[in-house]
Amino acid sequence: MSPLEDSELIDIITLVHLTLRVPLLEPERLTSALAHAEAVSAQSEAMWQAILAETDNDHEWIPNGKQEGILGAKLSQEQIDSWLGFVSEAKALWAGEKLIPHWRLAEGYGINMRKVLLNPSDFDLVMWLQGSLAAKYSEQGEVVSQEMLENLWQIYGEDIFGFAAWFN
Repeated sequence: MSPLEDSELIDIITLVHLTLRVPLLEPERLTSALAHAEAVSAQSEAMWQAILAETDNDHEWIPNGKQEGILGAKLSQEQIDSWLGFVSEAKALWAGEKLIPHWRLAEGYGINMRKVLLNPSDFDLVMWLQGSLAAKYSEQGEVVSQEMLENLWQIYGEDIFGFAAWFN
C-alpha cells in the first residue's frame, strides 16, 4: 500500500469506529430489558409446559408433537425439544449462569450478559469486537452451548426467526 492508501484505510476505520460508538444515556433501560428477557424466557417455558400437557387436538395455535395446528402446522418432538433447549440456555444466560463466547477469550471464559445489562457502559462496536470492552464483562465459567445453537439452526434453518415469532 502507498502512504495515501494507508491513510485512507485509517480514515475508514476511524469513521466506522466513530459511527458505531454510542453513548449510554439511559442505563436503566438495559435493566428493564433484562427483566423483560427473563420474563419472556419464563413465560415461554410455562407456555410449553401447558402445550405439552394437552391431550386434545382441537384448534391448536401451537401444537405439541401429537397435535395439528389450526393452520395445518405440525411440530416434531425434535423441534420442540430443540426449542426448549434454547429457552433453557437463554434463561441461564440472563441469570449469568452461562456465558457468551468471544474470540479473544480463552476456552472456558466468556462474557456475562447479566453484568453487561446491569452494569452497562457506552457501546463501541469496534472495542467490543477487538475485545477491550468484552474483557470488562468476562469471567470463567460455562459458555453457551455451540452444539445447541447449531442443532437449533439445523432443525429450523432460515425459518428460525419465523418460528421464534410464532412461539413468542
